[in-house]
Amino acid sequence: MGGRLIVYVLFGVALLCLVGLYADTGLLSSRFLDAASQTKDLFAEASSSLDARQSSPNAVKVDVLETGNDQSPGFLSSPVGEVLPPKLQGLATEHQLRRDAESNIGQESPTLAETKVAARIPLEKVEAKKPEENPPSLAETPETKAAGPSPSDIGVTSQETTLSSKELAEATVSEPTYGFYLHVFEDAAAVIYQVRQIKKFFPESPVYMMSDGGMDFGELCKREGCTFKLCPPANDRWHPWPFFRRIYDAALSLNTDYVIMLEPDNTVHGPIKQQPAADAGGILVRDRGFSEREHVEKLAQQRVPRFKWSKKSMSAGLAGGSYFRTEALLDALSDENMMKIDWNMLGDRASKEIFSSDFAMQYAFAARGWKIAPWEESAQMDKHKDKPLTGKKDSAFRHYCSCYPGGKPTYNIKMNPEDKNLVKPGGFGMRSVCQLCYNHTRYIENWGSAKCTNRLPFQLSEVLIDRHHPELKTKPCDLPWLCAPGKVRSSVLEVPATANISAPQVLEKDAVVQQTDVSPPDQLSVPSTSAAVGSDAAKAEGNKTTYGFYLHVHGDPAAVIHQVRQIKNFFPDSPIYIMSDGGMDFSELCKQEGCTFKLCPPANDRWHPWPFFKRITEGALSLKTEYLIMLEPDNTIHGTIKRKPPADAGGLLVRDRGFNEREYAEKLGQQRVPGFKWTNRAMQAGLAGGTYFRTEALLDALSDENMMKIDWNMLGDKASKEIFSSDFAMQYAFAARGWRMEPWEAESAQMDKHKDNPLTGKKDSAFRHYCSCYPGGKPTYNIRMKASDQKLVKDGPSKYNGLNSVCQLCYNHTRYVKLWGSDTCTNTIPFHFSETLLSRHHPELKTRPCDLPWLCAPGKKRR
Repeated sequence: MGGRLIVYVLFGVALLCLVGLYADTGLLSSRFLDAASQTKDLFAEASSSLDARQSSPNAVKVDVLETGNDQSPGFLSSPVGEVLPPKLQGLATEHQLRRDAESNIGQESPTLAETKVAARIPLEKVEAKKPEENPPSLAETPETKAAGPSPSDIGVTSQETTLSSKELAEATVSEPTYGFYLHVFEDAAAVIYQVRQIKKFFPESPVYMMSDGGMDFGELCKREGCTFKLCPPANDRWHPWPFFRRIYDAALSLNTDYVIMLEPDNTVHGPIKQQPAADAGGILVRDRGFSEREHVEKLAQQRVPRFKWSKKSMSAGLAGGSYFRTEALLDALSDENMMKIDWNMLGDRASKEIFSSDFAMQYAFAARGWKIAPWEESAQMDKHKDKPLTGKKDSAFRHYCSCYPGGKPTYNIKMNPEDKNLVKPGGFGMRSVCQLCYNHTRYIENWGSAKCTNRLPFQLSEVLIDRHHPELKTKPCDLPWLCAPGKVRSSVLEVPATANISAPQVLEKDAVVQQTDVSPPDQLSVPSTSAAVGSDAAKAEGNKTTYGFYLHVHGDPAAVIHQVRQIKNFFPDSPIYIMSDGGMDFSELCKQEGCTFKLCPPANDRWHPWPFFKRITEGALSLKTEYLIMLEPDNTIHGTIKRKPPADAGGLLVRDRGFNEREYAEKLGQQRVPGFKWTNRAMQAGLAGGTYFRTEALLDALSDENMMKIDWNMLGDKASKEIFSSDFAMQYAFAARGWRMEPWEAESAQMDKHKDNPLTGKKDSAFRHYCSCYPGGKPTYNIRMKASDQKLVKDGPSKYNGLNSVCQLCYNHTRYVKLWGSDTCTNTIPFHFSETLLSRHHPELKTRPCDLPWLCAPGKKRR
C-alpha cells in the first residue's frame, strides 16, 4: 500500500505544480482549473476508497459484475474491478439510462446483458511481432487457437484474476485498449479466418460480431471467445439508423478505449504500431469532399465552438479498417444525437450516397465536432498486388478494391471441412439489398420490436421516396422494408391495391445464407425469351448482318467466354469484335469462336474519351454492320432483338438525368442539324453496356476530328469530371453532332434490387445490365471457368501489366506515344488537360515528383 500511496502523492504534486504554473502565467482557463481541482478531488476519493478496500483479504482480486437490465453494462467497473467514485460514473449512467428507457418499448437487451462479463484488465505490453509483408496464404484457414473454457452463453468468459500491487498501480497508465467490431453477413470462411487473425495479433482484445440478417456465427464465437449478435436484415450499410445502433451496442459491449471496425474483406497483418491520433480515422481517400458543410459545422459548434469540418477530415474513409474512440462513438452515434441531423435535407440536396455508412459516419462525427483523420495503419490496396494506393505497406489493416489482382484475398479462402459446424443459416427469409428502404414503423412490424435499430422513429421524406422509388405511386408495394406489401402509396397514405398480392412470408427454407451454386459458363441460368434458336432467330428483326457486337473488356475471362457463346447462340450471323484495354489476351478464343480481337495499351479508357472513342470507331469499321451493340462483361443476353432501334443511339433508361452546358452542345449540333435540341428524353439514355449505335452516327460523332471540336477542358471545368466517363462523354459527342438519342426500353433492361423484375426496361429485353446491388451479385461474375477453356485466354504483355491504369483524368497524348511507341488505339490529334483541371484533380503533382506515368514523366515535378 505504501508504494501505491507514493504514486498518488507524486501524481497529485505534479498536477498541482502544473496548475500553479499555468495559472500564474495566465495560460489556463478558469474552466480547466475547475476541472483540475475536481480531478485532484477524484484521486483523493479514489485513493481513500482503495485504502479502505486494502484491509480486505480479497483486496487484490478482480470483482466480476453480474449485468442485467437494471445494471450497468460494464462501464461502472473500474479497470481493476473497483466501483468508481460517483463523479466518474456520469458517462456510464447516461448510457445506462438510455438502455433502461429502451426496455420500456419492448426492445431486447443486447447480448452482453445476458452474459457474465470479465472485468476490464489493462492490456499487457506484448512484444510487437514483425508485420507480415503479405497476408498468410489464404488458400487454407489457419489452425484454431485454443480458446479456453467455452461459456454457456455466447459472450466473453468471466474470470477471476489476481494482480500484484505493482500491476494495480500501473492500471492508470496502461496502453490504449482495442476492441474489434466485425460487421458481417455471410462469407463464412473469410469471417472465420479474420477472427483467428485478430486472436493471433491481438490476443487480449475482445471481439464483437454482428450479422445483418445473414449467417449465424454463434458456434464460432463459443469456440473463439467472442460475442455474437444476429440482427434482422436491414441492408444497414445504406441505412444509418440500424447501422449506428449496432456499432453503438458493440462499443458498449467491448468496453475498450477504441473500436476497430472490420468487414470480411479486410486482412490483418500485425499489431497496431501508430496509435490513433484523432477521434475516428480510416483509409485515405484523396480529394474527397462533402456537401452541406455549413449545416454540419453549425450543429458541431453547439458542442465545440468554432469547429471546422476540414478537408483532411473528409479524406478519411470510414470503411473496414477504421478506428473510433469509444467516447466519441457513443456520443456521435447515439439515438438522440444522430437524429439531430436533417437526413432528409442532406439526401435531397446532396445525393443518396450520404446514407451509405462511410459517408453517414462522416456527417455524424462531424456534426458533434469530433476530429476525424486518415490513419496510416489502414492501407487501401488497389491495382498493385503488394504496394498500397494509400497507407503504409506495413499497416496493420488492409482494405481492397474490387480491382485488386486475383480478387479480394479473403474471398478466395475455402472453408476447412472441420469448420463447417461453426456456422449455420440465420433463418431470415427476407434479405434486403434495397437502398433508401428504411421505415421505423415497417421495421417493427416486420421484426416485432426496435431491436438493433434506433428507437426514435424516422421516415424518408416524400421527396426522396418519389425520386428513388417512383414506381410506388403507380403499382402495389413490393418493398416490405418500406411499405406494406400489396398496397399503393398515395403521398403518406397507403391504400389497398386492386391487385391481390399477398405479403411475403419469412420461411426457414427461404434462408438466404446458403452458398450460391455457381453454374459453369454454358449452364448459367438466365431467362431466355427465345425457346429455340434457328428458324426463330432468322425471323427476328435484322439478325442477318444488321447488328455487330463490340465487347469492351479487360479481365473476367469466364464472363467474356460465356458472353461470346451467348451471342453466337442468339445472333449466329452477327460479327463480334473484342477490344481489351491493356488486359487479358483473348486471341485464342476468337480463333475458336470466329471473332476479331484487338489488344490495346492500358488507358483506363472508360474515363478518357480519346482512346475510348477511337477504339469503338475501329470496332465499327471492322464490323461493317448497320448497328453496333456495345456490351461489357457484366451484361447478360436473353434472346433476339424483337424491336428495331428507333434512334441513332440508345440504351438504358436513366430517369431524371440531365447534363450541364446544354446550350453549348446544341449550338455545335445545329451546325449539322439546324434547330437541333438536346432533349430531356435524349439525356435519359444511359449509353453503357447494352447500348446500340447506328454505325453512320457513331463514325461521325466519335471521329478524331469531330470529337475534338468539343471543348472538353471547358466542360470539365464548368460541369464535373464525370463528363469524361464514357457514358457521359458519348452523350456530349452525339449531341454535339445533332444525332438523336433515346432510351431503348424495349431491349435494354436495368436490373436492380429485384432478382427478376427490371427497374427500367422490359422483362423480355434482349440485354440486361446489373447494378452492384443485384441479389447475389452480377450473374456473369459468379461464373467459374471450365478447365477446357483455360487455353483460350492468357495474360497480356508484361509491359501492360505494370502500367495498368485506374487513374481518372490521367490522359496525355504525348505521354501515351512515349509509353507505347505510337498513337495506336487513341485519337491521333493531341489532347492535354488544362492546368485548371490538373491542379484541381492532381494537386499533389505540384509538390512532389510525378508518380502518374500516363500523365507526366515519372520522377519529375510539373511546373
